[in-house]
Amino acid sequence: MNQHRFALLVLLLAGLSPRTARGQHEEQVADALRRIWRSKVEVVEPRVFAKKGALELGVGIGVIPTDPLWVYVPLKARLAYHLTEAWALGVDFAFNLHIATRLHDNIESTPPDRWQGERQRLRAALFAIWSPFYGKLAAGRGIHGFEPYFSAGVGIVATGEAPAVEVAAGVRPEVRLGAGVRLAVTRSFVLHLELGQHLYVRPEGEGDAAGGLAWPLEVALGGSLLLGGG
Repeated sequence: MNQHRFALLVLLLAGLSPRTARGQHEEQVADALRRIWRSKVEVVEPRVFAKKGALELGVGIGVIPTDPLWVYVPLKARLAYHLTEAWALGVDFAFNLHIATRLHDNIESTPPDRWQGERQRLRAALFAIWSPFYGKLAAGRGIHGFEPYFSAGVGIVATGEAPAVEVAAGVRPEVRLGAGVRLAVTRSFVLHLELGQHLYVRPEGEGDAAGGLAWPLEVALGGSLLLGGG
């Protein structure tokens, strides 16, 4: 900054000086401009929200529309610890509300109900999150930080029984993959939108919907508080 002021001062004096001293001033101006050109100016701005060392407490709601018989509405809770700005480990829990589809209502009234499958009731998972980069958005008079992230984890899904097709209630292991984006509303509150892919093996039974691999797809929106860190 001092170099810039010095260069402007030299330029001003060069314009006001007599012609006899013009050559000397031009040389000073050229030297000042060379120093400015060669100088390196770095501006470091703080992150809108810092996560390293922070504990994240979050809640959310989602929808799983891929089951032909049920539309699931997960009510979610999350606890995570941010090891660095890029990496975090956490656990989450989801209780699924379920809404019968029109297909379910149609086939339920037509016994035998061989298409009746298990209901996904509860989920819990241990996961890791990786945020590859960080950016900022200008909205109105404020600046909000945002970052994409990817997640992977293992957990369990509790399924209900389906007596009509001899499917018993049980707890199944599952794998979960996800991708999403965080948006900082304040330095301690963030919104996150996430797309998650669950994979688990269905319980065996007599129905056509029993057994095999299930891959429910979930879209979820939530909010989290960041405690500590920075």
